Amino acid sequence: NSVTPQINVVSKEIKDLPADVDSTDHFTLFSFATGEIVPLKDSISTKWDIGFRTTSIIVNGGSSGMGKAEGMILDTLFDQVTQAPETGFIVDNYPDFAIPQGSGHGWYTYNNTEHFILPAARKVLVFKTADGKNYVKMQIGSYYKGAPLQPKKEDTTGRYYTFRYVYQANGSRSFTN
Repeated sequence: NSVTPQINVVSKEIKDLPADVDSTDHFTLFSFATGEIVPLKDSISTKWDIGFRTTSIIVNGGSSGMGKAEGMILDTLFDQVTQAPETGFIVDNYPDFAIPQGSGHGWYTYNNTEHFILPAARKVLVFKTADGKNYVKMQIGSYYKGAPLQPKKEDTTGRYYTFRYVYQANGSRSFTN
């Protein structure tokens, strides 16, 4: 008799996570396991998985942290990612990040006429967590406070991430129950 492992998939949406709103040049550190912001005093730990500063996203691994976090971007629909890939994850290697920076290279496009940062369609971020054991798929929904469908020119409340993610807590690469 083989024992079927308990699948532990958690799905969450985070609204208006501040990403260096006050221009302090610090990353906002985040834990997928808790769904919470991790205090900066814990930056030299594995308590956080990813960090946000303006449009940059770091992973707690490589040049950005002491953890084993890795990341990648898939060009597909969120619901079509039913398991994390076996290979292709990379760590931050300053000045490059696992999640590429710049309009059209990573998770967003920048509209030069309206000056908006809009999440790119069909971009799913996949991470290995800082403990090196678990997997997450994530999709960014908005970069603006209140997650407006269409930001307005006078809307200066950028640097607020709204995103959804699915966290697999049992070490499996599967994102389904």
